[in-house]
Amino acid sequence: MVYSCTQTDVCSEGSCIGTNFSWSGVLQPINSDGSSIFKLGSTVPVKFRLTGACAGNPNLIAQIKVAKISNSIVGDYLEGTSTSAASTGSTFRYDATGDQYIYNLATKPLSPGTWQIAINLGDGSGNRLSPLISLK
Repeated sequence: MVYSCTQTDVCSEGSCIGTNFSWSGVLQPINSDGSSIFKLGSTVPVKFRLTGACAGNPNLIAQIKVAKISNSIVGDYLEGTSTSAASTGSTFRYDATGDQYIYNLATKPLSPGTWQIAINLGDGSGNRLSPLISLK
């Protein structure tokens, strides 16, 4: 299968290269308005889809990091820890059934408070930031 392309996205069998991939943003269960509160120690499924020219491409290598917010200041980013089924380490896995990328974020190693999730799609444009989540 060959994926259609735009000038900024090159998607072909086995690879995704380019800049500024379009994406869905973070999907439920994380609320887009930043109102999500999860139980500390639970697993938070972090999900997104590629959209536009690269929609449906299962070969993206996306990474996740988290940083605690303290006094409105973002702390140092830490590599995410998965409870299961990560491709490796902090890499999202592709779910063909839902045509989405998923990372099961373990909150047990984190602390109560507000956290920023950063997702790097590997396209050279830096991190995409999720709405804030809170852990209690």
